[in-house]
Formats: sequence, C-alpha cells, structure tokens
Amino acid sequence: MAGDVIMLRDRVDGEYQGTSDGGLGGRSGISPRNQCGFSLIEAMIAMVILTVGCLAVVGMFVIADRAAAHSAKWDQAAMLARQLMEWKRALPFDQLRQDDRDGDGVADGEMGPAAGDRFMSEDDPGAFHRQWELRLDHPAAGLATVSVMIDWQDGGRPQRFALGMVRADPRAGS
Repeated sequence: MAGDVIMLRDRVDGEYQGTSDGGLGGRSGISPRNQCGFSLIEAMIAMVILTVGCLAVVGMFVIADRAAAHSAKWDQAAMLARQLMEWKRALPFDQLRQDDRDGDGVADGEMGPAAGDRFMSEDDPGAFHRQWELRLDHPAAGLATVSVMIDWQDGGRPQRFALGMVRADPRAGS
C-alpha cells in the first residue's frame, strides 16, 4: 500500500481528491472546506471581543458603585434634615427657639438671634454640616418658617439638601 494513491470522492462538488496515506485521515489531499474547528486567529479575535465586553461590564459596576455611594450620602443628609424637622414639628409653637445640637431629641439651649426675627443654629455631625433657621412671623403674623440645610462634599463638589416648613401659632387665631 505504501506509495499507492487512493481516490476519494468529495461529496460537495464531485471532484476527486487524492491521498497518499491510504485514506486513513491524512491532511494532504483533504479539501479545507471539510475541516472543522477554529483557526488561531479566529480564537484570538473572539478573546479580544470577549475581553472588551468584560471590561465594559466592569466599568458599569464601577459607575454603579459610585452612584450607590452618592445616593447613600443624599439619603443620610435627608435623614438628618428630617430628624431635625420632626423634632421642631413636635415642639409646642412657643418653644420653637429651643435647640438640639447633639440630635438626641432633648433641648440643650436656644437658637441664637441672627437678625431681627431670625434665629440660627448649626452643628457638624461628621462629614455633614447642619444649619437651621427659624423666622418668626414669617411669611405672616402668627406663622413661623423653619428651614434646615445640610451641606457636605461629594467628590470635591459641594452638595446641599434643604428642607423647610411653615408652622402656625395655634393661639394666633383666637
């Protein structure tokens, strides 16, 4: 058998292909169209495409992590503002000038006068700076406006959350 040429019929286009190994699977006469699998270049291109896709997904995780941290700071600022606002809402109208600098719900002084009918106070609980203002007889007689501002730095940029309410003196109507 050595040196004999055996003719194989290609089923695709009817041409005869010759092999010198007796048709036992040698590559010398088999048409490239009948071969299966990927070339090295195809595999490398697929790996590059997969790597680019994975890097995009990792980038999205980084962006999502930053957004979650940013959102957590806004939530904490809103909680600090609502906490103080609820404490002021629970006080009787004539005690609105009472101050709670440590946030424990117990008055520890009075807000200092700022100008005219304005009273201001502030504290610095960690990374947040809390400032609140009370304006008596504003916007009209018998009303009081309470404003709370929470300031902090986020990524080097100043941020502010503000909350306000108007309270009525229940004795003003009688």
